[in-house]
Amino acid sequence: MCSGTENIHLLRLKSQRAKPANRAAGLWYQYELWGDIGEKHHGSTTSRFPSRALRYSPTLFLPCWRSPPWLPQRWPFCGPPESPVRQLENFRLWRLVLIAMLVPLAFIAFWPSPVDQPVQGQLAAVLNFLHRHGIPVWFNYRFVEASANVALFVPVGVVSSLAFPGWLWWRIGLFGLLISCCMELGQLLFLHNRFPSALDLVTNTSGSVIGALLAAAVLERLRARSISAASPHSPGNTA
Repeated sequence: MCSGTENIHLLRLKSQRAKPANRAAGLWYQYELWGDIGEKHHGSTTSRFPSRALRYSPTLFLPCWRSPPWLPQRWPFCGPPESPVRQLENFRLWRLVLIAMLVPLAFIAFWPSPVDQPVQGQLAAVLNFLHRHGIPVWFNYRFVEASANVALFVPVGVVSSLAFPGWLWWRIGLFGLLISCCMELGQLLFLHNRFPSALDLVTNTSGSVIGALLAAAVLERLRARSISAASPHSPGNTA
C-alpha cells in the first residue's frame, strides 16, 4: 500500500506532463492519474481502480471524444466497459426495477373493470375468423387470456431472478404466486366487477417460473462465453 504522500507525489509527477488540449482530453488525463494510483495500490497493471466507489465515479462516465487505444471506439464513455454479466449481476438496480414493475401490475390488477373489456368484441371477431380458416377450436378467448397472464409475469420472473440471485427457480415461482394472491385477494375484497380465479394463480406462477428459467439460462450462457473469451487458449487470445 502506498501512503497519501506517495499519492500526492505521483500526482505532481503526472502534472508535469503536457496539459490536455480540451475538456475531453482533461477527463481522460484525470482518469490516467487515478489509474496509476490504482496500480500502485494493487501492485498490478490489470486493476486500474483502487476502490469500488472510484470505479463508479461520475467523472469516469462523462462524454469523452478522445478514447484511449485499448478502449473500443464504439464505447462513448471515459470508463472501461463492463461485461454483460457484471451489468446483469447488479442486483440493487434490478430490485429498483422490480419495485417499479409492481406499479403497472397494481394498475392492471385493481382497475375497476377488466383491462381487456374494450377489445373483447374485436378479439372475439378475430378468433371467429381464425376458426373459420382452420385454426383449432381450443385456440379460444380463454386460451388467449391465460397466455396473456403467463406473458404478463414472465418479466416479473426475469427481473426477480436478477434482483435475488441466490433464489432458485421455485422461490421465484413462490414469489410470483404471492404477488398473484395479493392481486386476486384485492379483487375479491374491493372490486365488484372483477372476479378472482384459480386459473390466474396458476398462469401467473407459471409465467414467473418461465422468466426465472430464461434468466438463469441467459446468465449461464453469458458466463460461459466470458470464461471462454478470457481463456488463454481461446482463438481471440492466441498469439
